Amino acid sequence: MAPATKITLVVSEDEIAQSPPAQWAVSHLTSALSARQISVSHGGRVEDAETSDLCILVAGASSHAASIVPDLPTDDWTTAPESFILADSEIDGRKVLLAVGSDALGLVYALTELADRVACADDPAEGLEFDRPLIQTPANRIRGIARYFCSDIEDKTWYHDRGFWERYLSNLVTQRFNRFSLTLGLGYNFPRNVYDTYFYFAYPFLLDVPGYSVRVPGLSDEERNRNFESLKYIAAETGRRGLQFQLALWTHAYEWVDSPNANYVIEGLSAETHAAYCRDALHQILVACPDITGVTFRIHGESGIPEGSFDF
Repeated sequence: MAPATKITLVVSEDEIAQSPPAQWAVSHLTSALSARQISVSHGGRVEDAETSDLCILVAGASSHAASIVPDLPTDDWTTAPESFILADSEIDGRKVLLAVGSDALGLVYALTELADRVACADDPAEGLEFDRPLIQTPANRIRGIARYFCSDIEDKTWYHDRGFWERYLSNLVTQRFNRFSLTLGLGYNFPRNVYDTYFYFAYPFLLDVPGYSVRVPGLSDEERNRNFESLKYIAAETGRRGLQFQLALWTHAYEWVDSPNANYVIEGLSAETHAAYCRDALHQILVACPDITGVTFRIHGESGIPEGSFDF
């Protein structure tokens, strides 16, 4: 099948266009175009494109590349976080489609919008045509979604499935989310009458903390290490797309009350070592996962920490 059209992608040398999230989005768009039998080449300047090509110019709003575009709207979107414009233009006799972002995530949104149009249009070339500029600015500062690990039987499959995470996170950023929260330990209001405790008190399911002998009987070192490798991968892939990654740790109890049928228990902790262990475990996680941008805690009776435990 002959290519539907030929496209030259020109990526500006500015900081926004060269950022890792924008570079991921360029690759994402390239894959979407190639999947629809559209030939894609890459150039350093608009002049590198053949006059018969469609040139997609990828740039930050304050870049030199954007400044040479005639009649580019310069409304408030250029300084508003996570905003972008998609617009048809003409430069040096070449048809140019502008994809310009106010920041890295805004540019990711612009490029994933194009990829989505290419994937979904009956004629992918028509998905790249704009009769008027498309300018989008977020109405809400935080647009987040949480995914909750509840059961080792139901959830370990997707937790370790890297193909799933690539598709899932790409879909989130395409739909204009800016924050993803991986939520652990929210299965029970109180650590009483619990059954499924995998990741309930998450730290010992993820790592061995030097200086402590905390372990989960029945959990092998290999499985624990695999859990941590998956967490690092999820955080990195979230950050690679420009999304914030929030790790939510809702329970800090290490003993379960009236829970004879709990599938896992924690050994090696005491009231004297509990707080220091949690501190050191969290530090180890954050050092190993630099793409974690925020942490959610529930620290009160429901999380297993008695009210008034200010030292903890």
